[in-house]
Amino acid sequence: MQSDDFFPVDATKTYALSGWARSGDEFGLRFQPANQQSFGIVAYDVDLLPISPQHVLRFPGATDTTLAAMLNPGDAAIVLTNATGWSNAEGTSAPRELRH
Repeated sequence: MQSDDFFPVDATKTYALSGWARSGDEFGLRFQPANQQSFGIVAYDVDLLPISPQHVLRFPGATDTTLAAMLNPGDAAIVLTNATGWSNAEGTSAPRELRH
């Protein structure tokens, strides 16, 4: 099951995820202990695009960096003070800094 509700997140706060699930058929009956289930969350950005691991995980040796120029809507490039260790492979997403 997936929710279509989106809610704002304050990056200065900590949030806890909890849930309740049970294994079985649609009524929770006929429990099968070997039937593995999954539970998780998918995070989305302000544009409702999914935030994937490559957007938030650091590459080994990657430096913290800052913007070297203001970033404005419609800009085609991001200019950083130091991108040492960041991926620039074509066709892949480089990590993006989510901390404020």
